[in-house]
Amino acid sequence: KGNASKSAGAANNFEEEEREVRQIILKYYADDESENLDDLILSVGSCQDVDYDDIDFDKLYSDLIDDLNKYNKQHDSAVAHYAIGECIDQGSENETDFKRAFSHYLIAFEKGYKPAIEEVARCYGWGAGVEKNIPKAIELYESVNDYVSLIQLYRSCGWNYECEGDYESSYHWYANMMNISSCCSEDFFVDICGLLRNLALK
Repeated sequence: KGNASKSAGAANNFEEEEREVRQIILKYYADDESENLDDLILSVGSCQDVDYDDIDFDKLYSDLIDDLNKYNKQHDSAVAHYAIGECIDQGSENETDFKRAFSHYLIAFEKGYKPAIEEVARCYGWGAGVEKNIPKAIELYESVNDYVSLIQLYRSCGWNYECEGDYESSYHWYANMMNISSCCSEDFFVDICGLLRNLALK
């Protein structure tokens, strides 16, 4: 949790890094109206005056990663490492890709970059590029008050146990969702009703 808190000076450094990394990404036909780096990276290639099917996204992201790595050689930037992780994630097809993405998220996380904390938590929660560690994921999500992702994690755990027929364990995870006041979606109540039905039939 200590990694999640940085001084105002460090925050200002991140703002400068974000501006510089943003300019690198924009060279790859990204949408300048994107509010955050995640959306900006997702928009790579979208602002070209060509048919979507003619865009070589693999090459665009590969070249973008090369440019971000060059920037990193000079600045060792938390934001650039985070962006590299996001770029790799766009085309992740195997465990090697997931591990590469996680390694960059982890560096950014260790430097205290908040969006990277959330990505490291996601990787631990889903076992993407690292051994699954649910308690670690929960701790990290709570450290940055990311309760939306925490709800998704609880729901996934509950659903997995329910599919295995372990309804008591499933209820434990759904009950954790109930403790988060913002969790009141229709899907959630469908999950709970289905689980209670299964418990009653058991």
